[in-house]
Amino acid sequence: MTSEGTPVPVEVKIRPGIKKKQAAPLFKFLNKYNLEKGYLISAETETSFSEGTKSVEVIPYWMYWTLTGKLGIR
Repeated sequence: MTSEGTPVPVEVKIRPGIKKKQAAPLFKFLNKYNLEKGYLISAETETSFSEGTKSVEVIPYWMYWTLTGKLGIR
């Protein structure tokens, strides 16, 4: 959750080579709860996927810890 109380969906898949189909559960969550952005933590992949206005940012696990402060995740 952000400091404002908005959920920030984060899924962890520590494997190399994340493809869009592996982000499908996160897109389903975004649609169900009407959220715009989610994060998928990977072993080494850095990319992003989108479906309409929804997006999933795939980031390497080491980078996640540098983003938590910027996102206001607690």
